[in-house]
Amino acid sequence: MSEDKFRYTKTGIIGVKRGTMLENQLHHLPELGKPMFRGGKNPGDDFVYGMAIKGTDGGVSEAMVWREQDLKEIEKSKIQERDFVAMNKAAAETGLVTAKEQQSFRKNNDIRKLPRAARSAPGKAKGVQFPSNMVFGKSTRPSTPIYDLLEHRFADEWVQGQRETEMRRRAKEERFKKTSHHVYETRATILRHHKEPVAPKPLWKMSRFEKVQGHLDTFGEAKKHELAFSRHYQDGIAREGLHHDGVYVDANH
Repeated sequence: MSEDKFRYTKTGIIGVKRGTMLENQLHHLPELGKPMFRGGKNPGDDFVYGMAIKGTDGGVSEAMVWREQDLKEIEKSKIQERDFVAMNKAAAETGLVTAKEQQSFRKNNDIRKLPRAARSAPGKAKGVQFPSNMVFGKSTRPSTPIYDLLEHRFADEWVQGQRETEMRRRAKEERFKKTSHHVYETRATILRHHKEPVAPKPLWKMSRFEKVQGHLDTFGEAKKHELAFSRHYQDGIAREGLHHDGVYVDANH
């Protein structure tokens, strides 16, 4: 029976038969027609899952009790750092400037930094004193004015603000126009922009009919004739073709 257990293990490849081969899936060989063993050995009933926290504190019971006296004793027991800034200042005030004099002064006058709790205490740092009735924290958000919402007052204020912005913009443009330098037109500038009127070309006719007058005149008046051609030109803007006589096309944006 023991031989059957180690039949599909790596016995003789990575060592002799041992009980760990039956538990480690890396020591198994594939068996024909059966899936590979996957998984590890479950720990015992006395096993505690999780990560152990190693500390010297008193645990939950210590965290639930606040002992200010203990903190003060801990701060006193700590060795405070030397305050070289204060010692250098005191030495300079007494007139000691050389390295030997300052070293001697530091031996006789050992100045230490204040504890961290004393430096960070409110009202004591940098000589700042707060009034007794001062309240710290963030102010409470005011309640929403429901009557203003029902009356659409916020929308009216927004429209009024937009109107005032537009009025300021127009006033600024008017001031710019008044203060801007006016460019006077000269004869050269007028001639540069002037276009000589050109007579419209007559409609094409065959040479044999050039001197023959038209027999049909559907326009009763010359004004109606000009109006019809102007309307035809406006309508041809949206049409295809060389002479804008084709079908209508969509506008290109």
